Amino acid sequence: MRFGTVQGVLGESEKGRWFTVILTIRDDNVVVRDDLVPQALASEEASWLIDQLVQETLGNELAEQGWEVIAVGDEASSSETQSRIYTVRNLGE
Repeated sequence: MRFGTVQGVLGESEKGRWFTVILTIRDDNVVVRDDLVPQALASEEASWLIDQLVQETLGNELAEQGWEVIAVGDEASSSETQSRIYTVRNLGE
């Protein structure tokens, strides 16, 4: 069984808004998604948007790899461009 945390970050570039979702397992950081925000969502409020994109990643990409959420942290108070931290586990290798 493995444990990790998942968090997302929202940013701006000349191409538009982008987001990155990172899975941290011990000292390893794995970028799960690094994409432009879909145009239909680009005008949404930052803290809501990044949390929704992380939840989508948890329910799709990470669930397909066997990861499941076991705890959710409080909303990020230091920055509206960071998601809350999700604790995850994988019952596989």
